[in-house]
Amino acid sequence: MNLKEKVSKLNRIGKTLGKRLSTLGIETVEDLLFYFPFRYEDYSSILTIASLQAGQEVTIKGKIELINSKRSSRQRKIVTEALIFDGSERLRIVWFGQPFISKTLHVGDEMFFSGKVKSDMFGLQMVSPSYERVRNGERGMHTARIVPMYPLTAGITQKQIRFLISEVTHYIDEIKDWLPDDVRDVADIMELKEAIKAIHFPENQDEIDHAEKRLKFDELFILQLRAEMLRQTISVSKAPEIKFQENYTKEFVTSLPFELTRDQKVASWEIIQDLGKTTPMNRLLEGDVGSGKTVVAGMATLNTVLNNYQVAIMAPTEILAKQHFESFTSLLNGYDINVCLLTGSEATSQKFIKSVKSKVAQRKDLLDRINNGEMNVVIGTHALLTGDVNFKDLALVIVDEQHRFGVEQRKTIKEKSANKKLTPHFLSMTATPIPRSFALTMYGDLDLSIIKQMPKDRKVIKTRLVDDHNRQKAYDFIREQIKQGRQVFVICPLIEQKEKDENEIEI
Repeated sequence: MNLKEKVSKLNRIGKTLGKRLSTLGIETVEDLLFYFPFRYEDYSSILTIASLQAGQEVTIKGKIELINSKRSSRQRKIVTEALIFDGSERLRIVWFGQPFISKTLHVGDEMFFSGKVKSDMFGLQMVSPSYERVRNGERGMHTARIVPMYPLTAGITQKQIRFLISEVTHYIDEIKDWLPDDVRDVADIMELKEAIKAIHFPENQDEIDHAEKRLKFDELFILQLRAEMLRQTISVSKAPEIKFQENYTKEFVTSLPFELTRDQKVASWEIIQDLGKTTPMNRLLEGDVGSGKTVVAGMATLNTVLNNYQVAIMAPTEILAKQHFESFTSLLNGYDINVCLLTGSEATSQKFIKSVKSKVAQRKDLLDRINNGEMNVVIGTHALLTGDVNFKDLALVIVDEQHRFGVEQRKTIKEKSANKKLTPHFLSMTATPIPRSFALTMYGDLDLSIIKQMPKDRKVIKTRLVDDHNRQKAYDFIREQIKQGRQVFVICPLIEQKEKDENEIEI
């Protein structure tokens, strides 16, 4: 076997497990070795039972004196209890809902048990610890060491992942380090093969730290290489020259019902200057919700359309696309500019005359208007990049919430414009607060504009933590707000299905 060999050829991997590994992106031996833990459990301390204290996360080594399963009288669940003796004292081990354990473990077995020590009315105990047989007195793979914890999917356990990685560790020596020695020396990082070994089976925390430093360096280095490649690609591309429409822009600003902040003015001018160049703009506009990014994008849109070019605005969801449609329709209302909305479920314009036509016919009509240039500003989802959407002369693409545009996306959008010789300008907008230094690292191919100031008289966003005993008061407050005609948004966290206990399937 080699690094490119399919993991399905490994021992103990059937079709079912192979499919589950595939959902994790693990197809080859190399994929398996580069599937990294997201955290660790430190069970390296092997203590005697007599020295244990409640709250410790430790490993004990002892023999099973008693083990028995019974049904709980209260919860009607199977409870498995074992009594462990290590020569110094005895300790109770308890598992809930795992009757197979009493058939897997037997009296007289010498085992490692790793977990958290708890206390109840009967004394100290361990509840559902990891366990592993003592073989030749050596430390185990799943206990008595710093144990890696991997991201999982249904039907795969931590023990299975660790076992499979242990089966292919001898292929680590085939990994070729892509970084030259002098780069590693300057960065003070270990070799790649050493980092891979340490990240999966570390001896101590120091090894983990050095391995993580090397792997994180690789990620950042690749990001910077990618950014530089994109910059070089952009530098040799030609973009439409958008001449600054000073009088119309001043008129636009004056017509606004509020005064622009200093940050909005600076960001707008940076973007307008970029649009005036013949190399494609590639800029990230960062600002909190309500900071006025849309107005800045509106000025860029106005200047582009007044130069007889089209603008495409893409949002991640149909709801956000519709909000942009309403905002840009309002902002550009005083100009002879056609704004339309095109999503999977809707095709409309503020000047679109609804008739008895079917939705299919309306969509085709709008696509024709986009194609012939009648629609100046086209707002939609990422679907604008695909299908039958074509532009007459697209000069500016505005993308909301960090839709990334690499070489392939640029090629796609360029091919959608009738003018194949020019590459559109790009403006990305995000409300995610990203520190400037981090943004320049993560988005090294983008120039950065930041709006920190909030517009005058903008309402302050207040955050409150409601304790359980005040929950009813919160519900009463919500009801009162709804009665007054206001809206309430309830955001629920994603609750993932609880993983099966990692001991359920033992290898």
